[in-house]
Amino acid sequence: MSYSKSEKKSIFKFLFLYYGSSFALTFIIAFLSYHIYYLSILQTQEEKMKSYALSLSSKIINAHMMSEHFEFKTHELYLTTFLNEQQQPIFGDKVLEKFDLDKERFYKKDNALYLIDSSTHNHLGVHSIVVIFPNSQILFKSLRYNIAGITIGVLLIIGFVGFFLTKMFIQPIRNERIKLDDFIKDTTHELNTPVSSLLLSIEAFEKNPSKNMARIKASAYRISDIYANLTFLLLGDDIENSLEMVDFGKIIKDELLIQNDYIEAKKLEVSCDVKSFYFLMDKESAKRVVSNLLSNAIKYNKPHGKIEISSYEKTLIFEDNGIGIKDEFLNSVTKRYARANSYAGGFGIGLDIVNKIAKKYNLSLIITPKNDGGVRVEIKF
Repeated sequence: MSYSKSEKKSIFKFLFLYYGSSFALTFIIAFLSYHIYYLSILQTQEEKMKSYALSLSSKIINAHMMSEHFEFKTHELYLTTFLNEQQQPIFGDKVLEKFDLDKERFYKKDNALYLIDSSTHNHLGVHSIVVIFPNSQILFKSLRYNIAGITIGVLLIIGFVGFFLTKMFIQPIRNERIKLDDFIKDTTHELNTPVSSLLLSIEAFEKNPSKNMARIKASAYRISDIYANLTFLLLGDDIENSLEMVDFGKIIKDELLIQNDYIEAKKLEVSCDVKSFYFLMDKESAKRVVSNLLSNAIKYNKPHGKIEISSYEKTLIFEDNGIGIKDEFLNSVTKRYARANSYAGGFGIGLDIVNKIAKKYNLSLIITPKNDGGVRVEIKF
């Protein structure tokens, strides 16, 4: 099933906020990282150029003091020139530009790094040593590639994570929406059957009043039962019902009379051995428990099947020999809209209501599949 318009809109908003904020944060971190590493590389290179200049200065001073010849060897990376007090090159690599000795001692101009060292103190006529790294861009080339590669990698990870997070977050909402859609469809179908039967019975009432009156009563009860379940499902916690000592023996007998037409329609054999016992709870909840358990025993039974209702020590038991429940569905049949099968319709709220009432009054609900088919349901009070 494809996503609905509202789901697509929610996905788009989430992805826009997620990707927008994540990408912006990633680019800010990448920029700051590049700036930090850039300054670190500059500082490291300054130290290297200073060390090289100081080594030359030391050799110059030593040559002057020892009256020895100073031999300059060209560096593989740096251009080096030696200036006198008039800033005229004395020897070293040929450099065409002039230098402002009052500037900072280390600076970057265009793509070159410059270091000016004056530690020679005019030995051998050298006032300043200028060390130039002419193509400093090679220092930052790998940094740019590394930062760009890491940024792209992080963005790809964010993209994949965003995709899976979206599916993970939207899936529960989508599942609930699908359940709600199915619930509405099933409710419409469940209502359509008794309403259609009711209309047909009213039209044919004069031909066979007694038979059609029974159908009208059965259809009216079915509509009333659906309404009662939906009301309890939606408003059960908000409705204040007074507690009383409810006689479950009487409620079961009343429900058997009310649903007798459904029992006869399926030609079911019902045996009821329930002694009167009382429990303190609201009467509507007691009716919902009995009505839903009996309705399920009828609905999911086979034609000419059996239903056995019994009780002992305040334990109410419903047994049928219908289609049963597979073991893998036992943990989910009491959840709202959950259905173990599509047999005989229904929309998966009966056992959910029974389970909620059981939890409210600290009752024990036990559902057990029978080996010969059918289900055994126990309610322990």
